[in-house]
Amino acid sequence: MYGRAYVIEHCVETYTRMMEERRYRAYLTDALMVLTENMAKFAGGKHLMKRWADEFMPKDTRTAEEIAADVIKNAGLTMGGELNGFDGSGGAAHP
Repeated sequence: MYGRAYVIEHCVETYTRMMEERRYRAYLTDALMVLTENMAKFAGGKHLMKRWADEFMPKDTRTAEEIAADVIKNAGLTMGGELNGFDGSGGAAHP
Protein backbone atom coordinates (compact mmCIF):
# COMPACT_ATOMS: atom_id res chain seq x y z
CA MET A 1 0.00 0.00 0.00
CA TYR A 2 1.46 3.33 -1.03
CA GLY A 3 0.30 6.87 -1.33
CA ARG A 4 -1.97 8.86 0.90
CA ALA A 5 -3.48 5.91 2.78
CA TYR A 6 -0.01 4.59 3.61
CA VAL A 7 1.17 7.95 4.92
CA ILE A 8 -1.94 8.38 7.06
CA GLU A 9 -1.66 4.84 8.46
CA HIS A 10 2.04 5.35 9.20
CA CYS A 11 1.35 8.63 11.02
CA VAL A 12 -1.43 7.09 13.11
CA GLU A 13 0.73 4.09 14.06
CA THR A 14 3.70 6.30 14.93
CA TYR A 15 1.52 8.58 17.07
CA THR A 16 -0.05 5.57 18.81
CA ARG A 17 3.38 4.09 19.63
CA MET A 18 4.62 7.46 20.87
CA MET A 19 1.61 7.89 23.19
CA GLU A 20 1.97 4.31 24.50
CA GLU A 21 5.61 5.03 25.34
CA ARG A 22 4.67 8.27 27.11
CA ARG A 23 1.98 6.51 29.15
CA TYR A 24 4.48 3.78 30.09
CA ARG A 25 7.08 6.35 31.15
CA ALA A 26 4.50 8.20 33.24
CA TYR A 27 3.38 4.95 34.87
CA LEU A 28 6.97 3.87 35.62
CA THR A 29 8.02 7.19 37.10
CA ASP A 30 4.85 7.41 39.18
CA ALA A 31 5.63 3.95 40.57
CA LEU A 32 9.22 5.03 41.28
CA MET A 33 7.97 8.15 42.98
CA VAL A 34 5.76 6.14 45.32
CA LEU A 35 8.57 3.67 45.98
CA THR A 36 11.17 6.34 46.75
CA GLU A 37 8.68 8.29 48.87
CA ASN A 38 7.97 5.20 50.98
CA MET A 39 11.68 4.43 51.32
CA ALA A 40 12.43 8.06 52.21
CA LYS A 41 9.83 7.97 54.98
CA PHE A 42 11.44 4.83 56.35
CA ALA A 43 15.09 5.91 56.00
CA GLY A 44 14.69 9.69 56.26
CA GLY A 45 16.05 10.52 52.80
CA LYS A 46 14.85 12.47 49.78
CA HIS A 47 12.46 11.29 47.08
CA LEU A 48 11.29 12.32 43.63
CA MET A 49 9.35 15.56 43.92
CA LYS A 50 8.09 16.00 40.36
CA ARG A 51 6.29 13.59 38.07
CA TRP A 52 7.76 12.83 34.65
CA ALA A 53 4.36 13.53 33.11
CA ASP A 54 4.26 17.00 34.67
CA GLU A 55 7.70 17.80 33.27
CA PHE A 56 7.43 16.36 29.76
CA MET A 57 3.68 16.37 29.15
CA PRO A 58 2.49 19.68 30.61
CA LYS A 59 -1.22 20.39 30.66
CA ASP A 60 -2.57 23.13 28.44
CA THR A 61 -3.87 25.92 30.67
CA ARG A 62 -5.45 27.97 27.89
CA THR A 63 -9.19 28.56 27.81
CA ALA A 64 -11.35 27.10 25.04
CA GLU A 65 -11.59 30.55 23.45
CA GLU A 66 -7.79 30.93 23.43
CA ILE A 67 -7.33 27.50 21.85
CA ALA A 68 -9.96 28.25 19.20
CA ALA A 69 -8.35 31.62 18.44
CA ASP A 70 -4.93 29.95 18.05
CA VAL A 71 -6.34 27.28 15.72
CA ILE A 72 -8.13 29.90 13.62
CA LYS A 73 -5.02 32.09 13.45
CA ASN A 74 -2.66 29.20 12.62
CA ALA A 75 -5.03 27.90 9.93
CA GLY A 76 -5.23 31.35 8.34
CA LEU A 77 -8.99 31.59 8.85
CA THR A 78 -11.04 34.61 9.74
CA MET A 79 -14.27 34.82 11.67
CA GLY A 80 -16.97 37.34 11.07
CA GLY A 81 -20.73 37.58 11.30
CA GLU A 82 -23.08 34.64 11.49
CA LEU A 83 -22.06 31.39 9.88
CA ASN A 84 -24.86 29.11 8.63
CA GLY A 85 -27.24 30.21 11.36
CA PHE A 86 -24.68 29.85 14.13
CA ASP A 87 -24.20 32.95 16.25
CA GLY A 88 -21.34 31.66 18.43
CA SER A 89 -23.41 31.65 21.61
CA GLY A 90 -23.52 27.88 21.86
CA GLY A 91 -26.94 27.57 20.26
CA ALA A 92 -28.60 28.23 16.95
CA ALA A 93 -29.26 31.84 16.02
CA HIS A 94 -32.83 33.01 16.40
CA PRO A 95 -34.34 35.02 13.53
